[in-house]
Amino acid sequence: MRLQRRLELRAAGLGPLTTRELRPALIALAVAAVVAIFWLVWCWRLLGGLGLALGGSLYLALLARLVLWRGAVVRRRRGRFTAAEAEALTDAQVHRVVLALLRRDGWLVAWQPYQGRPRIVGTDCSGQRPIDVTFRPVDWKEDDETGPAPALRAAGNAVRDGTVRLLVTLGTFPRGDVLWASRQGLHLVNGNLLRRWAAGERINQLLGIVPGRRVS
Repeated sequence: MRLQRRLELRAAGLGPLTTRELRPALIALAVAAVVAIFWLVWCWRLLGGLGLALGGSLYLALLARLVLWRGAVVRRRRGRFTAAEAEALTDAQVHRVVLALLRRDGWLVAWQPYQGRPRIVGTDCSGQRPIDVTFRPVDWKEDDETGPAPALRAAGNAVRDGTVRLLVTLGTFPRGDVLWASRQGLHLVNGNLLRRWAAGERINQLLGIVPGRRVS
């Protein structure tokens, strides 16, 4: 039970950092220290004490910006987005964002394209409940042969096997798709739900999903 909880925390990015995760930060710290020494020595030789003060201030300002930028990248990779970032999501970002959000919420997921289209599959941390996620672009049309027309139907096959099936879009779903999906047990994640999910709400609460529990 303790091991499962540890795996859930690690999948959600909340567990203690491992040596492997700390290694890049330690290397970056060492590189920053070496660069700082060479930079400050050069400034001292060029302008003396004034150069040391100006060079140190400039280096610290640049280092702070770099740390903030890197922190934002790591935060988003762990599935944590600000409200502004959630509002600014685009179709090109949705697939990577959903993968990060699922991992943040404790699902063990990976890419598995379906007929050349984006798809995410996996299970909850206990390995007892599968999940299958497909996507629909905002400008998708039912008669558009270049878009993922079969995605909704493909996601809805064998709906009674206990698999959690999601169809995700930044746009909205027509009433006909909503009614069909409700009969098939398919969860539709529209743009509003996706932004709430990205902004911090958990998919389990948004859709009433209970991980680790199979449907009989």
